[in-house]
Amino acid sequence: MRILMFFNPVVLVEFRRMVQEEEKICDDIAVALTQKPRALAEILRKFNHKGEELALNKVKEISKLGTALEDYSHNVHLESRISRLEEGKIHGAGGGWLKLLLTLAVIAAINYFVV
Repeated sequence: MRILMFFNPVVLVEFRRMVQEEEKICDDIAVALTQKPRALAEILRKFNHKGEELALNKVKEISKLGTALEDYSHNVHLESRISRLEEGKIHGAGGGWLKLLLTLAVIAAINYFVV
């Protein structure tokens, strides 16, 4: 859908939101497996380029402005993930086997009857 609707800004924003939600789910799974949210927060902190501020007045070329905005967006998202881990706002990743199996059964049934 994203490829077909590449010109639609609403689709692009929604796709970006979905990717960010997937990253939060992956964080939840990692914490559920390791029981160490602070360790994951420290690793994410290493990827965060917090020292690099967004200096729009120093950017002279449009291509560099795009890169600067992308880096800023990346850092804001990493900071939100780090604060989420440190505050303990992690959802349990366990106990979803029934939902997973039911979803797989529905997908298999749809594929069987449609194809």
